[in-house]
Amino acid sequence: MLQNIDRISPLPQEVICFLTSLTTNNVIDRMIVFGSRAIGDYEKYSDLDLAIDAPKMSKLEWQKLKEYVTYDLRTVLRISLVYYSTNPPKLKERIKTTGTIIYGRQS
Repeated sequence: MLQNIDRISPLPQEVICFLTSLTTNNVIDRMIVFGSRAIGDYEKYSDLDLAIDAPKMSKLEWQKLKEYVTYDLRTVLRISLVYYSTNPPKLKERIKTTGTIIYGRQS
């Protein structure tokens, strides 16, 4: 279930539906919105920066997700996906300090 959606910028319904669909993926542990939409410094069509924390996701699954978002997802907003665990320490720190967790797997 999504959480903290009210803390980030208003999102189109199709983006919320997409994010909700990701919560059913058993290998995704967390989803974190970061960047301008998380800190409130966004414009109407600013992209959505989304960090996916999924240490058990295979490279093939990640590639398919990226391709879907890039080529098949129909939304007015561009979604920029990043694979959290492979990011440089500085970007991870920025995501931690300015990001908003919108999904966390319940143990």
